[in-house]
Amino acid sequence: MLPPKLMTHSALATSARYLLNKILVCSFVFCLASVYAGASAASPRPAIGSNTGNGVSIVSSAAGWKNYGAYIQQLIDTMYEGWNKGLATTSVADENVIVHVKFTIDARGHTSNAVVVKGTPSEKHAKICLAAIAFEKGFGEWTPGMKRDLGSEQELVAEFRVK
Repeated sequence: MLPPKLMTHSALATSARYLLNKILVCSFVFCLASVYAGASAASPRPAIGSNTGNGVSIVSSAAGWKNYGAYIQQLIDTMYEGWNKGLATTSVADENVIVHVKFTIDARGHTSNAVVVKGTPSEKHAKICLAAIAFEKGFGEWTPGMKRDLGSEQELVAEFRVK
């Protein structure tokens, strides 16, 4: 058996640098993939609308909702459609209206007990907010995981705004 080939110091250093670079590149690719996967799986935007116009957001919810951003976003999107439709079909010219509405949503996705808790909306604004929350079809049945984490119903507070 022949003795193993000995590397010179410079050849060993070059091999070590090559190996270190490979490890760094692989680590970077892995981190980048993790960030991309995390961004894809992360909760969608928490609100819809803009700071210069009409918008809807959930401003108060239990911590258990953090894992169900897609459901919250679907809820917000549906309320936003109702809010904008209501504003378009009425003659409410008030500017800078912000209304907070507390409501209960159950595991079937149906809402109840909606009440204005903050803001001084006109009667028309209040009716539009309450109508946007009282979506006839419901907001979708909760998954088994949601039922486990959230129970049979939850209380949320939505903010409706016109700027």
